[in-house]
Order: sequence, then C-alpha cells, then structure tokens
Amino acid sequence: MTNPPSIAVATVFLPRMELDYLADWIGYHRNLGVEHFYLYDNRHLSYDAKFNQRPAEKIWQKKPEADYHLDLSDDDIDHQVRQILAEAGPNVFHTAWPGGRQGQGGFYAAQIKAVNSLLKQLQEAQLVEWLAFIDVDELLVPSEDPLPSILNGLENNVAALELSQKLFESRWQNGRGVPFAQLSRSFGVLDFNQKLIARVSHCERWVNPHSLQAKQGRILKIPANHLRFHHFRGNEHFGKPAPPGWGVQQYVKLDAATEIDSSHCRHLPSSGDGDVPVIHDSM
Repeated sequence: MTNPPSIAVATVFLPRMELDYLADWIGYHRNLGVEHFYLYDNRHLSYDAKFNQRPAEKIWQKKPEADYHLDLSDDDIDHQVRQILAEAGPNVFHTAWPGGRQGQGGFYAAQIKAVNSLLKQLQEAQLVEWLAFIDVDELLVPSEDPLPSILNGLENNVAALELSQKLFESRWQNGRGVPFAQLSRSFGVLDFNQKLIARVSHCERWVNPHSLQAKQGRILKIPANHLRFHHFRGNEHFGKPAPPGWGVQQYVKLDAATEIDSSHCRHLPSSGDGDVPVIHDSM
C-alpha cells in the first residue's frame, strides 16, 4: 500500500480580519488530510496603494465589508491568535510577516515573498510533498475521493494541480462574522483566479497567487467535480441560491450529477464516458 502524501497549506493572513475564521479554516483542512499549516501573519496593518489605504488605517480597503474588531487592541488580537494556534493541534507554524507596507510592494508582494521563501525551506527539509497556497476565505473541496487519494493517484510528472473556484457570499453579514458551515448562497462561475496545489519537489516558484513555474513536470487542470476550491467574499457577485440551510459540509458532498447548474466551475468538456472526470493539461 502506498503511504498517503504529506500535504501542507500556506496562507498570508490579516489577523484582525481572520480572527473569526482561523480555527475553522485549520480544522476543516486538517479533516481533509492536511498535516502542516504555515501561517504568515501580516500583522495589524497592510498598506496597499492600489486600494488607496492610508498607513494609519486598520481596515484593508480591498475588503471593507470585513469585521476588523476595531474594539480590540493589537495586543488583544495577538493574544486571541496565540490562543487559536495553541489549540489548533500539531504542525501549525506561525510567522510574523509584516510586509505589504508602503515601499514594500503591497500585500500582493508580501504573499509572493512568503510562499517562495517557504517553498525553498520545504524543498530543503523534504518533509512535505504537496503545498497549497490559499487564503483563509478559501477552502479546498474534494468532491469525490479524499484529498490524499487524489494526490496519491497522480503520475510523477504532475508538478501541480490547477483548481477552479466556486464563489460564495460574504463571510460578514450585518457586521458580524458567520461560520463557514452557515454560509449557504452560491454565486456561480468564475473563469479566472484559479489556485494551485504544487508538488514541492517539482516547483520552481510561485509567480503570483494564481500561477507558478514548474522546474519539471506539467500543470494539470482538474475538473471541479473532482477537486475545486470555495471562495467566500462579498462585493457585487450574484447567482443562484443553494437550497435553504445548506452550508460547507453539504457542498462537500455534491457531485456533478447533483449540482445540475454546474455553477461551481467553468465548463469543462465531458469525457463522453459517464461520470469519469477529464484532466486537462494547461496551455
């Protein structure tokens, strides 16, 4: 029997914005078979001129709908983050990563610097086979087979999987955070901003949060009814509601036949062979 692959996820997060979801996010992915978590803490201010943010603000203007817990001091936020991580189980690694300020290229640059620094460390340590780089408002969703089984079944020349996304409503409603499991409305197809799970040994570098350069092997697009990611956000996105009362756990169980409207992904051509998924090479 082949041993299950060692899987890690990495993220750069804003502690004020993610305070309500960090434990939920770690626990959810641990249940999928993720063993290692690398959390890069962007601290209490992220300056990004693209969103016209002043350095003194604590609200990131890219996501003004978020709950930033402005009633809490920086020390209070740090204390709560430490408590969450202390209770999150083994192999949760926290790094202060105060990038993204003026003159440092913004939050985007902080993300790329973090994941490429981590990639080199993991290649040297050889402890992790697969690495996903996602945000705390994104969840990996294997819809048919368990995540370790999907990754174990790939040929060695696969350097990375490219995942389509399904977009959901905002995690913040009426100024309050809502647990992932209580979010129920879906917002349909997005044809851009895919995320990747990379085979660490085959990856040269992340180019941006949505693409990477492989030093060997190929990048595969995997059908979303086999593996996708769910992205929770607000802004001006609309779509067909899910059945009343449905949340993350119900969506995990969906397959292509159940979710007739296929709103979870861009359309991928059928294999012409029943429900057998088709895996496509990236161009």
